[in-house]
Amino acid sequence: MTDLQKCELSLLLSFLEVCERLGLRYYLACGSALGAVKYGGFIPWDDDVDVAMPREDYELFLAQAPALLPGHLFLQNYRTDPGFPQ
Repeated sequence: MTDLQKCELSLLLSFLEVCERLGLRYYLACGSALGAVKYGGFIPWDDDVDVAMPREDYELFLAQAPALLPGHLFLQNYRTDPGFPQ
């Protein structure tokens, strides 16, 4: 696993902890799902983590996750950061 993938795994574990605490549904998608099945982890050349969740759960995550994330993490999206490009 690359240093970037180790960092991404740490972020994913924090995400999963919040989702479990809130009872939210989520799943790996795209290359992350493929990597989990085919490689038992990351695709060797992959440089991101792909997760998806139903809209209802996503809205709950947006509303409640900021208070539950570890202090060194923050939720960044178009609602929290006007300069966010997506």
